[in-house]
Amino acid sequence: METRAERYGCFLMICLTLFFISAEVCHGEKQMTLWSINPGTPFCALTDQMTTRFSEETEGVHLKSVHFDNNFYKFKLRTAVENRQAPDLFHNWGASSIQSLVEQGRVIALDPIVDRAKDVLLPVALDPVTFDGRVYGVPYSGLAGVFFWYRKDVFARYHLQPPKTWQEFLRVGEILKKNGIIPIALANKNKWPGSFFYMYLVDRVGGPDLFRNASAGQAGQSFLHPAFIQAGEMLEDLVRRDFFPKGFNRQRDESGNWNSLIISGQAGMYLMGTWFLGVLNELPAEIRDTFDFFVFPEVAGGQGTTRSLIGSPGQDYLSVSADSADPEAAMSFLRDYICSPEYFQALADQGFVPPVRNADDYVTNPLARRVARIFDEAENVQLYWDQILPPVQAEAHKLLVHQLFELQIGPEQVARSHEELIGAAAHR
Repeated sequence: METRAERYGCFLMICLTLFFISAEVCHGEKQMTLWSINPGTPFCALTDQMTTRFSEETEGVHLKSVHFDNNFYKFKLRTAVENRQAPDLFHNWGASSIQSLVEQGRVIALDPIVDRAKDVLLPVALDPVTFDGRVYGVPYSGLAGVFFWYRKDVFARYHLQPPKTWQEFLRVGEILKKNGIIPIALANKNKWPGSFFYMYLVDRVGGPDLFRNASAGQAGQSFLHPAFIQAGEMLEDLVRRDFFPKGFNRQRDESGNWNSLIISGQAGMYLMGTWFLGVLNELPAEIRDTFDFFVFPEVAGGQGTTRSLIGSPGQDYLSVSADSADPEAAMSFLRDYICSPEYFQALADQGFVPPVRNADDYVTNPLARRVARIFDEAENVQLYWDQILPPVQAEAHKLLVHQLFELQIGPEQVARSHEELIGAAAHR
């Protein structure tokens, strides 16, 4: 007769057998990770769908996507890369966000798939991730431009038209404020939303080449140029006019509470990137259809025009780490799943404009179609300063503008500090 000890031993043997079988299966399947940002958004849900599909359809590989808060992502990624613990695929914004990693050999060139990428993507879409003629990433978001969003019904109520000049813009703001409407929705604790204003004002006053020349230390060009000071004065004027919500410099845009001001009609205008289309896409049609946008206004006597945009031809990129468990599988994910018609259509369905040739084949949203046309007609697309500048300088730039919004420092100090921290470094 079987004893209790024998039954227990048999049970233990079965458990151990199952454990080792399970461990063997897990061991035989390569575990891969993709790092992205902004958890909880529809865009992240789309990334999850693609990694799940890839895992189900690719034998011997399991790819999991993990999403992090935008504010700490750069430092988390850099720490992981330096400690040889980088994910297989990782989000970046191109330019300085990965340039040093490329120079250190921590990112794999995508030579095996670059021809396929170039066949379907806009040529400029790969510029931010091209170094010494080799491509180190592919875009997995849409064309991104920063525009002023507004509710047509609010403007109509006060007989307002989208402003084309800075003086018209100030007039719109004053009329909105007089009628109890917050002129501009803004949450600037994270600093990057406020940077949009300063970047655009520098462009409109000094022209599209001024920042490039000053940041590169070109002879005769510096951040002490009068255009940088004038841009700071114009931004300071907006604050003194009380055009922003109370406490705006201490609130996070990602909380959603601040774009709700424009969505609800409590605020009149909202300077934000075209990813805001994804937010609008989630709203009921009767609200979504009240929205429109206009390009940042021109400044009288300025060198910049509305054909110059702040934005990115790809916005968000995925690159392959040199530490990847399976670089070939990572590249096949980019080639067959991210650079695929199915993915481009999914982007368009969320309100994005895919960074591809013939984007109209995918886009039906009227606002997204306008974005595509404006990009087609643009003479200049200035990548965000905090993506071009090295990380330390980028953070310094955002902090200086944040302090200007707080009226802690003045326009001349902002310009002088930019020159000391960025311009002077280019001369060394």
